[in-house]
Amino acid sequence: MPALVPGGGAVVDLQNLAVRIENQELEINATLVRALPEGTSVNLYAFGYRPDRPFGSMPKLALRIGVETLTIRDQDRILPRTTAEARVTGAKLTARIPLAALGDPDRLFLHAETRLRDTSLNQTPWWVLELPAAAEPPAPGCPAPR
Repeated sequence: MPALVPGGGAVVDLQNLAVRIENQELEINATLVRALPEGTSVNLYAFGYRPDRPFGSMPKLALRIGVETLTIRDQDRILPRTTAEARVTGAKLTARIPLAALGDPDRLFLHAETRLRDTSLNQTPWWVLELPAAAEPPAPGCPAPR
């Protein structure tokens, strides 16, 4: 399971998604194949997990990012646009989600897809990332991951 390191020094590359933690925010960057055409969006899904809270009560954020639009949901509930930042500029996608908005998780489930109206054009698998608080120290005699 990939692990993120605080401070932004380490970037985890997940099939065209570069993910890191910077200032207690999850930062996601991607280069799209081309600029988004009209009616197309990138949907990012970020679900938090902590062993001390039921998974059903953890935030499950869905960010729908268009050329000049952003909609953020936690399941069926629309959240304020100030919950996270996300934009597409040309073929570059940038999103920043505060870890607090994800319930300060130990693990993160992450998925991205490009959609044209109701049709998925391209998508990543679901990724599970271990966040710093959950990262276990290396076993004695094993080097720490870089």
